[in-house]
Amino acid sequence: MLPLSERTSMFAERLRAVGGVPYLVRPPDLLDTVAGLIDAHRPVLLTPETAWLASELDEWGIEAVITSAAPAELEPALRRCGAGVTGCVAAAASTGTVLVGPEGGGGGLASSLPERHVVLVRESDIHATLGEVLSVLAERFGELDGEAVLITGPSRTADIEMMSVVGVHGPLSLDVVIILAEGA
Repeated sequence: MLPLSERTSMFAERLRAVGGVPYLVRPPDLLDTVAGLIDAHRPVLLTPETAWLASELDEWGIEAVITSAAPAELEPALRRCGAGVTGCVAAAASTGTVLVGPEGGGGGLASSLPERHVVLVRESDIHATLGEVLSVLAERFGELDGEAVLITGPSRTADIEMMSVVGVHGPLSLDVVIILAEGA
């Protein structure tokens, strides 16, 4: 098993290789980093596990809507949202892949609907291989209600005349904020 700092470095390198953008931050810098990735003129979708950001983003003048909100509140935000912020169950250093769970049923909305997907990954949740991440998924499958998404880079397809196109079936960008372990 690779030491944590090597896994983190490999994850960041592989994430870049597949078109994602890593941000390594210490816990006190997390809010500044997340706020800097969000368009302040458009709502941001938060999953229930990232809902703690709502009041913080409000101080920056950023409208945040939690995906578990009432449909009357959620529907207008879905039409205008510019970013979705999710947590991460686990990440694979070998592929730059993140495993996003249902997070109260809204993880799919926040990770696939907006133009930008921001994932918060605790450094301790980065595993060396995709096999290790799949083991985490197997262990937690019931807890995740059988719903999980493996994401490797921004949405990409080559269905149209064999030309690679980004953002057709999901976000144009994948920003992964890696929250470094204390003392790192």
